[in-house]
Order: sequence, then structure tokens, then C-alpha cells
Amino acid sequence: MTKHNDQLEQFGYIASHNLRSPVGRIIGLTSLVKMEQSLPEGVEDIINRLQESAYDLDEIISDLNTILEIRKGAQLKLEVVDVNRKLEKAKAILSESLKESHGTIETDFDAGKEVTGEKVYFESIIYNLLSNAIKYRSEERPLHISVRTKKSNGHFQIIFSDNGIGVDLDKFGGKLFSLYQRFHIHVEGKGLGLFLTKTQVESMGGTIEIKSEVNVGTTFIISFPL
Repeated sequence: MTKHNDQLEQFGYIASHNLRSPVGRIIGLTSLVKMEQSLPEGVEDIINRLQESAYDLDEIISDLNTILEIRKGAQLKLEVVDVNRKLEKAKAILSESLKESHGTIETDFDAGKEVTGEKVYFESIIYNLLSNAIKYRSEERPLHISVRTKKSNGHFQIIFSDNGIGVDLDKFGGKLFSLYQRFHIHVEGKGLGLFLTKTQVESMGGTIEIKSEVNVGTTFIISFPL
């Protein structure tokens, strides 16, 4: 099994690095063509679509590299992370989206707000969960998000809940944390956020589970051994 995983990772690295160069050339060449003063009718639109596709592919390759780096098990820089500070940083980045959604965030860190882990991963995890709550909010009620911590059975938990549109776990539960899976086509996205979040949590020795009910909301429970 370990050998198989190593082969997959090796293939991923080769594919991503070998693809990066030709994709870059496509982007460069399309940019040069767009600089021409007069293009035949319809050609500019084709060039624009080609360039957009090249950018999308480049982003997918970048995502693949990020995931492979995490799965490779590179040495983590473990330090004490303040969950509240990371939440405030994510709120600042997403402030406009929160304002547009009339969102409110309730916090309860009575059980503690510090956990040992990789700082950059926690920033990504909290940002992705907050961003998801905003994206998949309900149009029937103002967005409300709850972030709290809890100690349970020798674990420190970060519990992230919202009152959004939810997801049908009976139908999609098995695919929820899979790569490039999307379940609400009316919202833009690549279906990478939850896969990346799960990968980051597990790389730090934690687990993530989801509870959700359609048109009621979703709760993510992230647990780390104390």
C-alpha cells in the first residue's frame, strides 16, 4: 500500500511539473496573439476562452502540487495556534462577503482557544469553512455562524456551525470530502476546499466530521488529541 501511494505521488509530481511548462507557454502565446491590432471576427473570443481554460488548468496543477506537498508528509512547523486570532483574520479577508450576506458570527472559546499545529494550515482550514458558510447560506434567513471549542473524550474540538442550505448526507455523504466534488451547482467553486481541509486536518493528526440537514444547516467537528 505504501509503495502504491509513493508511486501515485511520484506520478502526480511528474504530471504536474511536466504540465506546468506547456500551460505557461499557452498562456504566453495567447497573450501575444491578443496584442495583435486586428483579429478576424470571432477569433478574439476563441483566444479569450482558450486563455481562460489555460488559467483554469494552471490553477488545478497548482492545487495538485499543494495537496501532494501535504501528503508527502513534509516536516510540519508545529506551534501553538490561537483559533480566535485565525478566525479574526479570516473574517477580515471575507468582510465584504459577510457584510453582503448580513452574516453574524457567535463564538465560545470557554474550553480554550489554543491548539498545537501548523499555523498556515489552520488559517486555510478556518478560511475555507467560513467561506463555505457564506457561499452556501440560505436566502430565507440571515446567515448565522457559530464557532466554539470543546474538550471531549481526550480531544480538543473546534465546532463550526451555520444555518445555511445544508447538504443531503444520505445522497452525498460519501463524496463530500472528495477532490473536485460539488453539490450545489448554483454557487461558483472548484470543489477543492473540503478536500484540502480534510487533508490538512489529518496531516496534523486530527479528524473532521460533518453533520448536516437540508435547509437547516451544517456543522463541522474538527478533533485533535489533547
